[in-house]
Amino acid sequence: MCGIAGIYNSNLEPSAQIDCNNHMMKYMFHRGPDDLGFESFQNCIIGQTRLSIIDTSENARQPFTDKKKNISIAVNGEIYNYKSLRKELIGSGYKFQSNSDSEVILHGYIKWGTDLFKKLEGMFAIAIYDRLKDQLILSRDRLGIKPLYFSKKDGSIIFASEIGSILASKLIKPKLDISSLYAYLFLGYMPQGINPINEIETLAPGTYILFTKEEVTTKKYWNLSFSEDSHFENEQDLLLETRRLLDSSIKSHTQSDVPLGVFLSSGIDSTIITGLVADQFSNVKTLSVGFEDGPSRLNELALAKKTSNYFGTDHSEFILNGSYVESRIEKIISHMDSPSFDGINTFIVSEMAKESGLTVALSGLGGDELFGGYEIFNFYPKYIPLLPYWNKIPSSIKQRLINCASNIISNPDRKNKIRRLKDIKDASSLYALNRANSWPLDIYEILQDDYRNDFNSDHLFNIFNDNNSNSWKSLQEKEIKNYVSSRLLRDTDAMSMANSLEVRVPLLDDSLVNHMTSIESNWNNKYGWPKKLLIESTRDMIPEFVLNNKKQGFQLPMEVWMRNELEHIVEDVFSVNNINDRGLFNANNMQGLLQKFKQDRTTYDQIWKFVSLELWLRNHNITI
Repeated sequence: MCGIAGIYNSNLEPSAQIDCNNHMMKYMFHRGPDDLGFESFQNCIIGQTRLSIIDTSENARQPFTDKKKNISIAVNGEIYNYKSLRKELIGSGYKFQSNSDSEVILHGYIKWGTDLFKKLEGMFAIAIYDRLKDQLILSRDRLGIKPLYFSKKDGSIIFASEIGSILASKLIKPKLDISSLYAYLFLGYMPQGINPINEIETLAPGTYILFTKEEVTTKKYWNLSFSEDSHFENEQDLLLETRRLLDSSIKSHTQSDVPLGVFLSSGIDSTIITGLVADQFSNVKTLSVGFEDGPSRLNELALAKKTSNYFGTDHSEFILNGSYVESRIEKIISHMDSPSFDGINTFIVSEMAKESGLTVALSGLGGDELFGGYEIFNFYPKYIPLLPYWNKIPSSIKQRLINCASNIISNPDRKNKIRRLKDIKDASSLYALNRANSWPLDIYEILQDDYRNDFNSDHLFNIFNDNNSNSWKSLQEKEIKNYVSSRLLRDTDAMSMANSLEVRVPLLDDSLVNHMTSIESNWNNKYGWPKKLLIESTRDMIPEFVLNNKKQGFQLPMEVWMRNELEHIVEDVFSVNNINDRGLFNANNMQGLLQKFKQDRTTYDQIWKFVSLELWLRNHNITI
């Protein structure tokens, strides 16, 4: 696990190029505090900051370069099938200087070229410089677990694991892409393919891009396919294959030469991962976080401790309060590649994991989206067939129905969703009803007049388009491509690596994802929501007290903290002077939104996304 950075085809003098690259690597030294190295060529420089995980010796220092100095590679991530690939390469005559998984990339590229990428299983972002062909190749893992950003500037390429690292080169002007603002306000994060800085792009998951002096070639080496190719004669075969893949994933994801543990909450996903790890290893380390303040329903310590006792793990607990979070807000925001109303929870649990001595932690991320754990997996397939009938109802009658329903609901979040029903027309807008943070009309009203002309609500709903006719697979695709890749994985990488911690996600293992997205849809009727296939395939190890517990994600008592320790930050961001100085939003409407929060008429995330945005703009000195 590391940070990678480099510059290709630059007009800079060699010493200036090295200086820029050093600034980029030093910016993200937190991603790899164990070592720092670079390889410089006439037309390219690539560097890496190293967090030693597999083979911690100097032999595994990166970049890896062949003896003739023709090929050099830098890797961020873990290749879980590196042992089998290494064995194959040794059989073909290749010699290794280390036991590192990353060195497999060097010899693998020499043997297979870009066909190497489809052979790799794991999480990775890779940079390869081929001196003989004078070409730079950047590649990213299938789901986008590991990030990779690049900028095409005056014929040169600047790339890095973090946007802030590219900005640290001083070769790019930090100017906000206004079109990204609309998507951010809509979702509370920026979806795949939309970047906050004008001149910086994100390499898409499952893709490699090849740069030469003459051209740029982008190719998908893998596509997330939602087919129905996997046929199971009976449910026992389906359950056994799912369990086999889960066991195999845990075996792959626990490869490490440094301390490893599991994030343990009160939920099904982390319980299953803990049980599977405990089934293969003794003295498993687990970690849980609780709170001094906030609703008792958010505190998962008691159940997590009970689960730890059940599996006999070496368990650590950490208690948070608002002051602890307040002291870290600026640091948290500074490590975000793009603003997000989420991510604070991952930063905090990662910081505590590192303090407890861990370098690697397993997370249950992806279980709900892949196996269908959210309530949306229940209502979305049910209501998709009803949309044609809903669209035939006159607008006046729709509004009366919505008004009646809204009058009997007190929860502000549900009240908002009821109000938005009048705009539901298709599958994308129905999905947006669940995932959108703000509705287009709300966004339009909050914008300053100068930014309303280019605003297009249709573009926002188009974010969720897909080609699946099957409602379950359509939802699965939306969740993985948008919510998982764009928000959960990006925030998890940024917040964990800010603390020099590698977080692995075994429920998003390549083979497991392929299995779950290719199952015949008729099995989803029996083993779909709520995560029945995952539960039934591991029922022998899940304690009943976890199964009987009401579902709840890991949440912070942000609303409580925003009314107390974080209140001064909120008030500063929403002050008329600050709003007018920034020039993006209507000051009166922003003040009105804050009043709604104070009166419990809107949720905390409606406010916090503006706080995150403003602090992020300040931290990176972004101009409008």
